[in-house]
Amino acid sequence: MTSNMNSAYQAQLDAYGPSNVAKGNRDVPQYEVDESFYFPHVIFLVEGVLYKVYRREFEKSEVFAAMFTLPGNGNVNAEGNSNENPIRLDGISKNDFHRLLRVMYPRNEQDNRNLTTEEWISVLKLATMWAFQAIRQTAIQSLATQLQTDPVEKINLAQAYNIREWLIPTLNSLAQRRDMITSAEAERLGMDYTLKLVQVRERFYSRALRRPCLRCRTGGYHGARLFDDDEMVPGSSNNALPNVGAFLFPQFPPRPAMDERDITRFDFTDFIREVFSL
Repeated sequence: MTSNMNSAYQAQLDAYGPSNVAKGNRDVPQYEVDESFYFPHVIFLVEGVLYKVYRREFEKSEVFAAMFTLPGNGNVNAEGNSNENPIRLDGISKNDFHRLLRVMYPRNEQDNRNLTTEEWISVLKLATMWAFQAIRQTAIQSLATQLQTDPVEKINLAQAYNIREWLIPTLNSLAQRRDMITSAEAERLGMDYTLKLVQVRERFYSRALRRPCLRCRTGGYHGARLFDDDEMVPGSSNNALPNVGAFLFPQFPPRPAMDERDITRFDFTDFIREVFSL
């Protein structure tokens, strides 16, 4: 019985084995390939680690799609078709690449939803580099949720990865805070952005402190160095003074109330566009 089984197995090897294929054996069956469900693979080498994945997902990248259409790419010995000749991704971290693959090939519905902020930043980095547009948008949406309490990180990422829809709204929210940015935040933002943000806020206070002077017959405006309201109008409150000024000098707009809550409601968009040249 064993001898018969071995003979049958050897007959299959003789008919379909690699040696006969190499010899061009015409008895080897030729089958039709279903283009929709016959997935070619591609092999990458990243920091000494091999990855073999479906090529179809990488064809969604503008960069890899162009690479796969190069002449000779369909050859069996072409780069990426074997472990001996993988596509080498030099300068890429295997951790970053692994995180990108988790999003591209999720093992279950929750797999790519459990990524941390650091992991999504890795995905954003590679998706931007290789022009995976859909994955890039997924990373941006996930990070927008996770970074709601960290506007400085959002600004840095917006600069690094050209996320235009983040930059002005996030700068606006940071300018609207009652508290100035901390030294730690300034260090993360960098000197250039920190000074520009201070300039944006100074424009608000400069505008808010301009008000008609009750001592000038012309109702002229002064800068930030003004008399106290109680000195200007004895017995009056801060909130009453703008109404007095508007009554005496109706041609001038009333002074904005210097309530710290005002800055949280003020839209700095125009100031930001001007100062940051956006």
